[in-house]
Amino acid sequence: MVNGVQICAAVDVNAALEGFVRVSFRGTDLSPMKAADLLELFVKGHFPFTANSEWEVEIDGRRWIHFSRRYTSRGLHA
Repeated sequence: MVNGVQICAAVDVNAALEGFVRVSFRGTDLSPMKAADLLELFVKGHFPFTANSEWEVEIDGRRWIHFSRRYTSRGLHA
């Protein structure tokens, strides 16, 4: 938890071996816009950040704001 905001980050690999990164935030009075600002700070230096173009956004019933995007350009090979 940072300044009252919970953060969760994960890399998911689906059955087709496609990689996706998910970064989620939850906090009191946290709006999707404020969460997007936090996302930009969180991924700075790791991903190029272009607002509103690369990340999918979802808000779940527990008020987590999830951002996800493809992590790899194509499927991984085992």
